[in-house]
Amino acid sequence: MFKRMYLEITNVCNLRCAFCPGTQRPRRFMTPEEFRQLATRLRPYGTYLMLHVMGEPLLHPQLAELLDIAGALGFRVCLVTNGTLLPRQLPTLEGSPALHKLSVSLHSFEGNGRQDAAAPYLEGVWQAAQRLSSRGVLCALRLWNGGGLDRRNGEILTFLSEKLGRDVTALPTDRLGNRRLGEGLFLEPGERFDWPDPAAPDSGTEFCHGLRSQIAVLCDARWFPAAWTARGGWRWETCTGRSWRRYWPPHGPQPWRRAFPGGSRRRSCAAAAATLHGSADEGHRTDDRSDMEEQILKQLAQPLLAWYDIHRRILPWREEVSPYRTWVSEIMLQQTRVAAVLPYFQRFMEAFPTVEALAQADTERLMKLWEGLGYYSRARNLQKAARILTEQYGGRFPETYRELTALPGIGDYTAGAILSIAFGQAVPAVDGNVLRLAARITGSRLDVLDAKNRKIFRSWMAAAMSQERPGAYNQALMDLGATVCLPSGAPLCGDCPAGDFCIARQEGCQARLPVRSPKREKRTEHLTVFLLRRGAAAALRQRPDTGLLAGLWEYPHVPGALAEAEAARQLQMWGVNPTKWAKKLSARHIFTHVRWEMTGYVVEVDGLGPGDWLWAEAQQRERLAIPSAFEKFTAELKEGE
Repeated sequence: MFKRMYLEITNVCNLRCAFCPGTQRPRRFMTPEEFRQLATRLRPYGTYLMLHVMGEPLLHPQLAELLDIAGALGFRVCLVTNGTLLPRQLPTLEGSPALHKLSVSLHSFEGNGRQDAAAPYLEGVWQAAQRLSSRGVLCALRLWNGGGLDRRNGEILTFLSEKLGRDVTALPTDRLGNRRLGEGLFLEPGERFDWPDPAAPDSGTEFCHGLRSQIAVLCDARWFPAAWTARGGWRWETCTGRSWRRYWPPHGPQPWRRAFPGGSRRRSCAAAAATLHGSADEGHRTDDRSDMEEQILKQLAQPLLAWYDIHRRILPWREEVSPYRTWVSEIMLQQTRVAAVLPYFQRFMEAFPTVEALAQADTERLMKLWEGLGYYSRARNLQKAARILTEQYGGRFPETYRELTALPGIGDYTAGAILSIAFGQAVPAVDGNVLRLAARITGSRLDVLDAKNRKIFRSWMAAAMSQERPGAYNQALMDLGATVCLPSGAPLCGDCPAGDFCIARQEGCQARLPVRSPKREKRTEHLTVFLLRRGAAAALRQRPDTGLLAGLWEYPHVPGALAEAEAARQLQMWGVNPTKWAKKLSARHIFTHVRWEMTGYVVEVDGLGPGDWLWAEAQQRERLAIPSAFEKFTAELKEGE
C-alpha cells in the first residue's frame, strides 16, 4: 500500500511562480475517462489520492466530475492549489464528499511577483478555508518559502492575526512546526525547496520513499517515483541523484509493477526528474493525445451564451432569419466591417429579396450595388450560386455541408454559419475572429495562417460548441471577437465571459496571440491613370472577366509613373489629343497582396481613343460599377462637372 498517490489532472497553471521551473511538456487536461481508468488501477494500492504534481487542479473544467469518480471509488482526495480560483470553485468543493484535505500554497502569491494588494486574494482563501473546514475538510494554509522569497509573509501573517484576533506567530506549534488556526484549519510553515534539475550534481545520500510509500502519475499517464524523504518533507531534488541505486527503495518497485505491468525495474531518479519537467520521454505512457484545448473551450458555451443574451448586436439579418439572408450577410461580412455592410445589405435585400431575384438580376446592376464594398468576386459568386440554387434546388438551400460547400463562394465558414444559424445544426463557423478567440483562450501557439492548423482549430470548436443553441453560439463568438477579444493586442479582458479560464489572460500573452506566420510582403505597382474628358463625357474601359476587379469599369491607365511629357506621348498612341492639362493628382489603394501607387492626370481631349473605350456621361457612369480603388479620381470627375 502507498501512503500517497499523486495523480496530475492537469499540468496547466494560471500563475508563473519564481520558485517553479514549469514544464516543457505539452499542456494538457486529463479527461474524465482517463482519470477513471487510472484511478481504478491505483485504487488497490492506497486510499489517499493527491490531485496534483504540477499545474493548478482548480483549473480543470471537469473537476466536479473527477471528484465524483474519486468518491465513487472510495478515495479520500487531497488538493493542492495556489488559491486564486477558490472563490469560483468553492461550490464544487463544498459539494464533494470525497474531498479530505485542501492545501493552499500562500507562498505562490509572493513567488508570482504580483504587485496588487494581497487582501482580496487572502480574503477569498480565508472564506473558502473557513467554510470547508466547518464541513470537516482539513485545510492547510502553507507558507513554504522560509529562507527564500518571504517579503510578503508579514502581510499574510498580519491578515491571519486580524482574522483570529491574536498574534498567529504566538500560537503553539506541533512537532512539525504547524500552528492550529481553528478546528481542522492549520498554518504550515516550511523551508524553500529547490525543484529537480536532471543536470544537477549529486546532492548526497538520503533515503527516498519513492515507490516505497508513494508514487505519481502525470496527466499524460507517464509515471515516476515521487520522492519523499525520511525527514518527512518534500525533497524533489532527491530525484536528481545520478546514481539511481543510491536512492532506489530497498523493496523495489514490485507493487508498482503489479499495478502497471511493463514498468521499468531500473528506472533512475534522474530520469524521473526529466519526465516531470518534460526534458525526456521516458516512463509508462497510455495516451499521447492532447485534448486540453477542447476541454478548455468546452467551458465557454454556458458563459458565452449568457453574455450573448445580454450583449448581442441587433443586426437586420438576425432579426429576420432565413438561409438566404444569412448567406448574403456572411458573404458581405468577409473582410468587411459590420458598419460598412449594413447599408449595402439593406439595399441588396430591397433589390434582390429572393434567390430567384438574384439569379435573374442584371449583372451591371448587381455590380453597381456592390460598388465600394470591395472583393467583387464575392458578388459574382453570389449570382453564380443563386443560379445553381434556382436551377438545381428550386430556389431552396441544401441542408448538408457537402452540398453547400460545392456552391461557388461558399467555404467552411459560410457553410457553418448557414447550417447553424438558419438550420440549427451544430456546425462550427470559424473565421479570423474565432481563430483569435480560440488561440487566446487555449493559449495555443499554432500558426493560425497554416491551413492544417485551421482544421485543428475547427475540430476543437466543433467539439466544444453548444448543441442546444448552435446558431446563437456561433454568432456569440462573432460578437465577442468583434467587440471584446479585439485584434492588435488590445482585448477588453475585463468584459470577457472567458476570463476565468483564458490561458492568454492568465499568462499575460494576449498581445502575442494568435501566432501568425510573417505575411508575404505586398508588392507595389505604379500606375498612371488618365481622367480624360471630352465635353460632358469621360473615358472608361471594362476590365477582363477574370483576375483582379474582373468585369468592372475603370479609367484608362498604364503601368509606371509617367511624367507629363511621357503621358502626352501615351495619349497620342491612343489616338486622343490633349487640349488642356487640367490637374495632376496622386492616390493609393491597398489590396490583399498588392499596393497601387497611382499618378493621375485630368486632361481635356478630343478624339475617340481605342474602340473598346466607353465615353460615358455622368448619368451613365452612375449606373456602372467603378471600383473604390479609383474613388479619388471619380470624386475629381464629379467635382469638375
